[in-house]
Amino acid sequence: MPLPAPSATGVRIAGDRYQWLVAWLACVTVLHDAATAVPNPVLRIGVEVDEGGNLDDVVLERQHPPHTYQH
Repeated sequence: MPLPAPSATGVRIAGDRYQWLVAWLACVTVLHDAATAVPNPVLRIGVEVDEGGNLDDVVLERQHPPHTYQH
């Protein structure tokens, strides 16, 4: 028997949880980049950045562009 479709609230909560998991992974990337001296490290992380257009959920701002936009 198939599972029922999630409610709108359930979808929103799952989406928010996923977004914050992506943000936490970005935090680990910052630590990794700093520890391994990569050529273009991630320096800052933005969540729900206005300038990102549709790809604004998580932005990894690197030392030199291009930055990484994750949806």
